[in-house]
Amino acid sequence: MKRPYALLADLHFHNWSTFSTTNADGVNSRLAIQCAEMRRAGQELLAAGGNLMVLAGDIFHVRGSISPTVLNPVLEVVRDLRGAGVGIVALPGNHDLEGKESDRVGNAVRALADAGVRVCDEPEVIDRLALVPWHSSTADLLNALDDLNGRVGAGDFDVILHAPIDGVIPGLPSHGLTAEQLAGFGFRRVFAGHYHDHKDFGNGVFSIGATTQQTWGDVGTRAGFLIVSDDVRYRASHAPSFIDITPDTPPADIPFLADGNYVRLKLEDVTETEIKIAREELMGMGAKGGVIHATRKTEVSRTGVAAKSGVTLEASVTAYVVAKSFDRPTELAAYCDSILTEARSAA
Repeated sequence: MKRPYALLADLHFHNWSTFSTTNADGVNSRLAIQCAEMRRAGQELLAAGGNLMVLAGDIFHVRGSISPTVLNPVLEVVRDLRGAGVGIVALPGNHDLEGKESDRVGNAVRALADAGVRVCDEPEVIDRLALVPWHSSTADLLNALDDLNGRVGAGDFDVILHAPIDGVIPGLPSHGLTAEQLAGFGFRRVFAGHYHDHKDFGNGVFSIGATTQQTWGDVGTRAGFLIVSDDVRYRASHAPSFIDITPDTPPADIPFLADGNYVRLKLEDVTETEIKIAREELMGMGAKGGVIHATRKTEVSRTGVAAKSGVTLEASVTAYVVAKSFDRPTELAAYCDSILTEARSAA
């Protein structure tokens, strides 16, 4: 059996605002949770008999800059893992780059090099692993993989890259990169960061998935990390998940969904008092944070005319997006919804 390695992607280390506080060490509480998951991956790797951790891009969240209050806690984790005997290799994702393409100068992951992280600014082969950083063009990525295949052949190599594979997230537009194309190169396996859902395509191609869920856009995704040897073992994240609870959610399921997670509750035709009670119940179930989207009950004005505030701001924004015929309206509406939700969470 080959010695296992740990594979993490889309860590997105960041000073989060939604559902976060500053802990006793001065660290953003959600950043601390992310760091704890990276430590946990290192511990599981060592327990499995491995000593190499690969970070497959989007290590930092904010493009073009790294806050010291983000960098220093991450460096502490890196140094501790290195001290425990874990080697770390990292390739940049699109969030790690100041420009569109990977290079040494504009790569934020370079900030980890002095702590002992081996950073791959361009395609590189390490033992039986081939690492390919972000390419903004699918055609350029496919050419890089073709060149790599010519250099090392296929066979027993695992390829790790940061790229959007079609079919990982339902409803997203095609980028022209399919699991079938990647499998066709003949590498042993191909693992990709970028999309935040873990998926095994069944042909030796995998979407790694994000290490933790980070926003409402991650609802329903499988976050975690992989321990890879002769087989591929998925380890689910222990961090809180982002959960949607709707009027269709079975009431018996709600306590299990809310406990330990960030919850977005959707209610219809309710009063302000009912909204307040619902929020208190969510927190009583152990939710780490809660946001409520609600339509209010019909009220009668002093003129005797019924006034219903049943159209939510989210619905109004979605209607506007559709009416204006913007490109990719579904994605734009979802993005607007996530902004409104984060604004409510921070309020």
